[in-house]
Amino acid sequence: MLPDVADVVFDVRVAQTREGAHVFQVAAASADGAALPSRRYIVERTEHDDYLDLFAALARDFGTRMPRNRARAEEAPDTTPFDPLLTTNVAPQVIYGYGDPAVLRVDGERGCPPVYYLVCTSNDALDAFPILRSRTLHEWTLAGFVFPRDRHPAWALGGTGVSDYWAPEMHRVNGRYFIYFAARESRRARWRSVWRMRRRPQDLSSRRARRCSHRR
Repeated sequence: MLPDVADVVFDVRVAQTREGAHVFQVAAASADGAALPSRRYIVERTEHDDYLDLFAALARDFGTRMPRNRARAEEAPDTTPFDPLLTTNVAPQVIYGYGDPAVLRVDGERGCPPVYYLVCTSNDALDAFPILRSRTLHEWTLAGFVFPRDRHPAWALGGTGVSDYWAPEMHRVNGRYFIYFAARESRRARWRSVWRMRRRPQDLSSRRARRCSHRR
């Protein structure tokens, strides 16, 4: 790299080979006439990227400006704090982890702290849509399942490797709880449905949700 490109004079000679490649002979001299190292570059094609590579080589050898899309991106240090909330499996019935998590906060009654409920994708697990419960967001327990085994919606495909329950959301509207989810249906590639729960989330393991409405 040259010490100060502003004080350097460049002499560029271009020739073409029989195969069509372009040869660039680049010589440099300082302002006082002192010869500086020269370089030879071969550009096989005339595409935009080929010349970007040429200018990048010139930048490395002579200290000229590096093309923006050839410069190494400077990664700013990430100082965002992360607080892992769920890193272990809370129950053996949950076999696919906690993908697509949706968390609902329910304010406590009579001065009690709020309760958080988490629902997540379950794929083809026999127990569909785990419901986890926590007061701290760090310690979770299994409250139940939206659709325990053998109690899935009649319209949904069932069985290992066949059924697919994913991307659930739990909402509380006027004191009622709703589950919005996607599942595979026998006559469609996929189906989205909204079900209203009869009881609070922690009671779903023993009482089935009642379908309110559905739409594609």
